[in-house]
Formats: sequence, C-alpha cells, structure tokens
Amino acid sequence: MVKYSDLIGRTVGKHYRIESLIGTGGYSAIFQATHLLLDRQVAIKVMAAPVTDGRRIERFEREAKLVSKLSHPNICGLFEFWFDDDGVPFLVMEKVNGLSLGQYLKEKGRLSLPHAASIAHGICQGLGFAHEKGIVHRDMKPENVMIDSPDTDTELVKILDFGTAKSLNDRYMKKLTETGYVPGTPGFMSPEQCMGRDVDARSDIYSLTCMLYLMVTGREIFKHKSPIIMMKMHIQDEPDLSAPELPPELIPFLQLGFQKNPEDRFQSAAEFDEGLGQIVRSVHAS
Repeated sequence: MVKYSDLIGRTVGKHYRIESLIGTGGYSAIFQATHLLLDRQVAIKVMAAPVTDGRRIERFEREAKLVSKLSHPNICGLFEFWFDDDGVPFLVMEKVNGLSLGQYLKEKGRLSLPHAASIAHGICQGLGFAHEKGIVHRDMKPENVMIDSPDTDTELVKILDFGTAKSLNDRYMKKLTETGYVPGTPGFMSPEQCMGRDVDARSDIYSLTCMLYLMVTGREIFKHKSPIIMMKMHIQDEPDLSAPELPPELIPFLQLGFQKNPEDRFQSAAEFDEGLGQIVRSVHAS
C-alpha cells in the first residue's frame, strides 16, 4: 500500500511535485501538487489500496475514463491518468480553490433561498451534462461540491469525485460492484439507492433535493447516528417539511423532489433547475 507521508515532496509522473495532503477516503487520498513545467496547481488522487486489489484498480481506472468524458465548467476536470512503476494508479485533476459546500455550510449555518438556488443551479448544470452522457454520480453530497471564490461575483460551483459513478451504458459495471456494496452517503441517498436497486439520473435528483433542504434549513432531512436506520428513513419515512426556515412556496417543490418513487419526482436536472428558478422569481416578485 502507498504511504501518504512518503509521497510528500516527491515528483511523480515526471513533472508533478506533491506538496501536501488534502484529504483521504476509503481507498484513496487527494494531494495538492504543482505541475513543474507550467507552474500550475493541480490535485492528484492516489489509490492507497494494495495494487493486488484488481477490482479496485479497475474501478479507479474506470473513474478516469468516465471523468474524461465530462468536460464542463461545473465539473472538476481531469488532466491525466497513469500507473507508476509499482502499478499504483494516479489521477491528476483540476485543483479547485475555495471550500466544499459542506465546509461552507459549517461556516454559514444556512443560506438564503436565492443563494441556495444559485448553487443548485450550478450543480444542475454539471449533473445535467453528466446525465446526458449516461453517467449517474451516485454520491451527491455537500463534500462532493466545491465552491470556487465563494461570496464573490465570480462564485463557481464544481462537482467532483465520480469514484462511485455509474455509466448507464456500461454493462461491465456490475462485475466491478463488490458483493453487498451500496455506493453513496446515507444522509443523501435515494430510497432506491438505499435498497440496492438500479438507479438512474432521478436518484441524483433526490440527493440534490436533500442538499437543497440542508442549504436552506442548516439541517439534514433525515438524521440518525446509525447509517442503516438513516437509510431506512429515506425508504419509509415522510420528510418533515415544517421547518420555519422553509419558504411556503418551496414546500411543494421539496415534496416533489422527495418522492419515494422515481417516476413521481423531477425527471431531469433541467426540470429541477427550472422549477426552483420559478420559485425564486415568484418569491422575489411578491
């Protein structure tokens, strides 16, 4: 396995000097690095699992192939992918300055409806593009949304981490799914995702609805210390939309986004985006 501390200060891929550790996940880590020839900051994702773990290597390589298809202003871009001499895979990605939506909400507590809708608009733009390419993210949560230049006129939303994404056109995907493995984060998973069923773009829309609720109220729609119970709540419980922070005009919108049956939800990111925009305009006009 890769030792994170051993990578700091090393030059990898011939011209990327690894500067510092940004964060770690289940089987990978993200580092800040500098492209020495271009003097440009990048982010490098490195797999920490043993290189003998063929299934995870295949998933890592598959992430690179998926993200390479997603060139969009609201999606964190991929620059390069390679294996080092020891067979360890490296992903070089766009380095987004700013804060994750999760960090931003910890600072702000909650956001005004117009600001939350503006962030949701950026997410919808990126998600809609991915969905058009047949790619479902499957782990939409505040930590996987970056806000570049927050609280400025140039604020920009970027979706990242397609490590658990699903290609609707990839029949090989099921072979890479570990037995009993359900991707996603319990606080933001759709009912069908919690049940381990096949998901499509409408699962990401449910997750986005969870994020919108969190942005406006400062609280998750379902919260429990047990991830299993939280998943059951998404499957069985009706969301409580009585929070005083919720504008009355937003409640029917959230009810639609939280529908248990995907057929009864918004059917696309564009539909979600347009509906939310109409609510913001109506509230502003009143």
